[in-house]
Amino acid sequence: MAPATNAEAPDRSAWRGAGASGDQLAEDPCGNVWALWFNSWSVFSGASPGKVGRLSLPRDGLIAELARSGVSAFLPLTDGFWIVGRNGEVSRFSDQGWHRELQLGQRCEPAQLLAFGDELWLNCLTSQAPRLLHRPGGDADWKTPANAPSGPRFLLRSRDGRLLALGLGEIAELESTAHGWKSRPAPLPLPTRELRADADAQGVTVAAGSQIIVVGAQGEARTLDLSDGQISGLLRLDPERLLVSVRGEGLNYFDDQDWHRWRFAHGLPGSDARDLLIDSASRLWLAGRPVITIDAESAFAAITRLSNPLALEGTVYADACAAASALLGRALHDGQVAQERLDGQQRVFFSGTQVCPDPWRQDLEPLFFRRQADGALLQVPYNAHNRRTRCSKQCLEREVAELTRQWTFTLYLPEGPGAKAPMTPRLLPPPTPLPLQSPGPEGLLTTSGDVWIASADGVFQHDGAGWQRHDIGSVRAVNQLVEDDYGGVWLGLSVPSQSGTSPLQRWSGRQWDPVALTNVSQISLLAAFPGGVLAGGFNRLLQVDTSGHVEQAFGKLPSRSGGAHISVDVARMLWLSRVPGEHGLIVLEGGRSGRVSTREGLLIDQVRATAHDQQGRVWIWYRDGRVGVYSRFELIKRARWYSPSLIDW
Repeated sequence: MAPATNAEAPDRSAWRGAGASGDQLAEDPCGNVWALWFNSWSVFSGASPGKVGRLSLPRDGLIAELARSGVSAFLPLTDGFWIVGRNGEVSRFSDQGWHRELQLGQRCEPAQLLAFGDELWLNCLTSQAPRLLHRPGGDADWKTPANAPSGPRFLLRSRDGRLLALGLGEIAELESTAHGWKSRPAPLPLPTRELRADADAQGVTVAAGSQIIVVGAQGEARTLDLSDGQISGLLRLDPERLLVSVRGEGLNYFDDQDWHRWRFAHGLPGSDARDLLIDSASRLWLAGRPVITIDAESAFAAITRLSNPLALEGTVYADACAAASALLGRALHDGQVAQERLDGQQRVFFSGTQVCPDPWRQDLEPLFFRRQADGALLQVPYNAHNRRTRCSKQCLEREVAELTRQWTFTLYLPEGPGAKAPMTPRLLPPPTPLPLQSPGPEGLLTTSGDVWIASADGVFQHDGAGWQRHDIGSVRAVNQLVEDDYGGVWLGLSVPSQSGTSPLQRWSGRQWDPVALTNVSQISLLAAFPGGVLAGGFNRLLQVDTSGHVEQAFGKLPSRSGGAHISVDVARMLWLSRVPGEHGLIVLEGGRSGRVSTREGLLIDQVRATAHDQQGRVWIWYRDGRVGVYSRFELIKRARWYSPSLIDW
């Protein structure tokens, strides 16, 4: 497949691939760089990417269980090689082989293992049972340090030779193992697995999520916000300059004035960016698949010269509610985008699915679904996007009360057309018997007036008179619930192989009609399409008519397409988003596929979903909740086009 020529190819010659994958990076006292991948290492001799050796943990013997659980932290020293397993086991390799040094009796992930003077320090940064231990020089026993600071801590060895323990609201510094720690206040968050930090004599820099806090030596602090994603590595080059890696995106460099980004579009060979290291030979290493390296000074000089590709012309709003207020005004809908106000709260929907308030916010309840035909709303007093409630066959009283609350829905029916028409609420009591699991995030209000909701306990239909539970055979999960243009309800399922249950089924009003699919046990992508539906799963994207006949096979999907989203515009072009491994949008049209990528600076974040209005605009809902509205023509023009469609992604 020849790439499109509508964009200049970036220069990647300054980077070298190390021919290995890695999650964590470390340098040993001899100047070798180690890259950990679960339970094995690639070792770059003399920090040279061309000289690489391999080390794997034995699958049997003394540390077999540690090898199976994976490595949480490691420390290569001249007198031994130390590892901490995710299972809480601490082991050391020396001239005499492997030795089990400590069994914590709990999982230890994430973990830190540091050498400070002639001591070793072990920190289990688990939220429920944090452990801080040290091993004094010449002593074989691990001990709890005297006067250790309480609560979860992040251990940090500063560049000027101090040992720091960062905690919620303070920085503790080790005075001595005998006298303990001295603390000073600092505006720091609670340490978690996402926290990264670096320190020197002039201060401490901490990254949590996408936010960076810079604390000076006198306690003065300032905050920087990347808004780019999850920071995976941080280096404080001096009090003014920072270098951070952003997982799945690339490198960011701060020169005290501006952020400079190095992405795939600028010549970065890989955007995994799982960890960051500058070794003693002044080479910059970036972990991922693959590990890549470059001379550090060359990298700093190059990154400040980079120019971002021209972003798409469009407007980015804080969320879909702000976009709808600006572009829809008082109108209730425009194409696939709709807004409703209930009890003073604005809600915005893409094809009947709530996008504002953001349903992926962990604290958000209730969840709403909208019927496109008349604007009716279904209120589900529970949001299953981030959590679920379930109980065994013998539910506790409090579990029964909670599930009863979750399954008591409210249906709001408009009394007339127009934005000012009042809504009449109708309470829908929970099904009998009460389901043992929460209602899932897949719901539907059909044009016939039925309410559909999927859960791990089955598929439920309210036909106006009461609830009916549908038994559709052996099912692992209900992935999608869609209504076609003729009022048929379709289910996209995950089913056990050889179960005899079809993963794609249509409700005709009286019975479930399975679609005969060969060697397919999962439909994870489903959307209404003129004459039927589009169904995707297990490398295939199919057009299926209402009789269950497969009219067209569009080609191959990525093998991991679960959770992807698809929308169809007025020209029947297909817009795919949230496809694992793809950073942006994929547009399918007339036997070819086009990519509009965040990697090339065209889009600002990974895309959750899209919708199309009647003004020729595409509404793009980003992962961070923002919504960009762009010209459909501009998106198509700026895409990189490939042919044939979808073959060999």
